[in-house]
This record gives sequence, structure tokens and C-alpha cells, in this order.
Amino acid sequence: MSSLSTSTMPEPSLKTRLKFILQNRPERWLYAIFWQASIDTNGCRVLSWAESYFHDSVPSITIDHETIFGCEDISDIQWLAMSSLSMCFPSGHDVVGRSYSSGSCIWLDTIELKNYNSKRTEDVRVHGIKSLVCIPTKHGVVELGSCDSATQDGGLIQLTKSVFDSAIFFNINRNNILGCENPSKYTHDYASESHEEVMSMKKMKMSSTTDVTRVPKPRGRRAKAVAVAPPETVGPGPHVEAERQRREKLNQLFYALRSVVPHVSNMNKASLLADAVTYINELKSKIQTLEKNKMIGSRTATVDHSRADEIEVEVMLLGSDAMIRVQSANVNHPAAKLMDALKILDLRVHYASVSSVKGLMLQEVIVKIPSGFTCEEDTLRLAILDKM
Repeated sequence: MSSLSTSTMPEPSLKTRLKFILQNRPERWLYAIFWQASIDTNGCRVLSWAESYFHDSVPSITIDHETIFGCEDISDIQWLAMSSLSMCFPSGHDVVGRSYSSGSCIWLDTIELKNYNSKRTEDVRVHGIKSLVCIPTKHGVVELGSCDSATQDGGLIQLTKSVFDSAIFFNINRNNILGCENPSKYTHDYASESHEEVMSMKKMKMSSTTDVTRVPKPRGRRAKAVAVAPPETVGPGPHVEAERQRREKLNQLFYALRSVVPHVSNMNKASLLADAVTYINELKSKIQTLEKNKMIGSRTATVDHSRADEIEVEVMLLGSDAMIRVQSANVNHPAAKLMDALKILDLRVHYASVSSVKGLMLQEVIVKIPSGFTCEEDTLRLAILDKM
């Protein structure tokens, strides 16, 4: 990605700016994240994580792929900040992108945060945030979150814009922004921090610069100054880089696993894997139960269908009478069908008995055979089946 601005962000650092905002406001904001505006390979404006800072009440943790999962206990606020590392919001989308594209602050209290439809607001609510603020600047968006319900305050918005939109923010009139009696206090705080940053960079530069080292001259007539060339700087070997990439990919997969497991008892690797195994076993059990219920339902439907089509008829001739016994499923009125069949065959009923047990209907009928009607038992049985 290429930055929207060709000029680099002026000193002080992003973390110093975020720290300055959190430490100089009466509200208890637990964290501050700066979403940097940039242009992706498709030419679209996006906002991605650039820096974050925790309040002093939140235990410090190094946000680095090598050390995150080395910690046994990680708070919800720390998890929220770490999960933000890989997030990216297109301009105009979600609460961060909408704030940047519109150029207006989005301040959500407890009720508004619950009703705001976006993935980011859902994520922060899950981690205990009750107030969320997104303040647009020239270079991106500053996001602040609190576990308290904070009412909208123009002083915070003005302070944030001044800190991030001014190249030298320690020259701002603090009396107008913060309502403080002694603005020089904050100038001193920043000046000391800026001095420490400059000195640290100088030390790093001096340590990284290797001059020609001269060894002491040996005593004697032939003593000569021997110049020792600086040792050649050798970068990490291929196996070291491969191992670093492997661990980075492994930690990214742990982040993804953490986002899909609904209940995590602890934030270390072992607990996360154990909770994931438990969750997977629960899902497998639910799948097996659903498949079993589906199989039973399919089998029941097959049995009911076969029973509905099956009709058993027995006929026994007794002189001028005939006893007819019919067994079928109790569906589609089998008793009425039998009576209609007997009527069509002109068989008058002397006796009839109907009973139903567990979806199965049994009918016993004694009919009078008309005079001159000659047939065999099997012929009469087939005739009744045909009419039913």
C-alpha cells in the first residue's frame, strides 16, 4: 500500500500522540488506536492499524507476533487491540471507514453502540466496551474505547484533531483545548519525551555505525599501526527467516481460531487449543444427532408409505354368506373404501367390525352373497382389492 500523503508523519510518534490524548482527558479511555489511511493495490482508500496505546490501568503487553501468546493472562482490551492488527476498513464502510469518508466524528454511547450495525462495534461490545468514538483526521481515524458510558465532549474532538493535524502540537494553546490553567506542563511532558526519542535514535545510530578499529601498536622497532576492517554484516540465514515466517503464520492462525471459538477459558495457547477441541467435539455430536434424526425420519416415512399402499384381504365362504377380513393402514378412510367396494359388488352387509391399533386398521365384515352369484374365495378377494 502507498500512503495518501507523500510526506511522512511528523514527529512526535503516533504512540506519543495517542498517549498524550489519553493522559490529558478527564474521561477514562482504556485504549486509543490510530487507523492509517492508505491506498491499496486496486487504488481504493483503506484504513489499517498503525499504532495503539493502552491506559495505565490496562496491564502492558508487547503487541508482537513473537510474544503475544507467551502471556498466560490477556485482558479483553488487550485481545481487542491485538485482533485489530490485521483489520482493514475500506473508506465509507463500517464505523471507522464511515467516519473517515464523512469527515465527521462518530460518538456511540451504550445504547447507540448496541444498535449500530457494524462488525467493529460488535467486536468492541463483546470485549466490554460501552463507549466508542471515531474521530477523523488528515491522515486517518483515531478510535477510543471506554468501559464507562461517556457523553459526547467537543473538547476531546478538538484535542484529537489538533494533536494529529498539527505538525508541532506542543505549541497549541492548551488553555482553549484542555481548559487547563498551566499549559506549559504538557509542553514539558512532550519535550522530555521528544528528547528521549531523539537521544534513543542517536544511540541506535551510533551503535549501528562501525568505524575502522585500530588495535594497539605492538612494542618494538617494527611496530606498525594495523587497521582492522570492520566485520562484514551478515544478515539472518534463510532458515532463520523461514522460522520467523512460520511462527508469524502460526500466531495468525491462533488469532483466527480465537475468533471462531465462542468460549475461551484462558488466553494461552494450551487453553485455546483445549477449548477448540471441546467446541469441535460439541459440533460433531450435534451433527451426529441431526443425521440420526434425519435417518429415523426418512425410515419412518418409508414405512408409513409402504403401509399406506399395503392392503391385505382374506375371504372365507360360508354357504350363502362370506366373511371378509381386511387389514390396512389407517389412512384415507379404509372403512369407507371397503363399504364402497361392497356396494359396487352388490354384497349386503350383515355384520361389520372396525378397530384401529397403532395406525393399523382391522375390519371384519359378513356379507350376504346374492342368489345366482357364483365365485371362488380368491376371485372375490381380488374383486374387493380392485374396487378398493
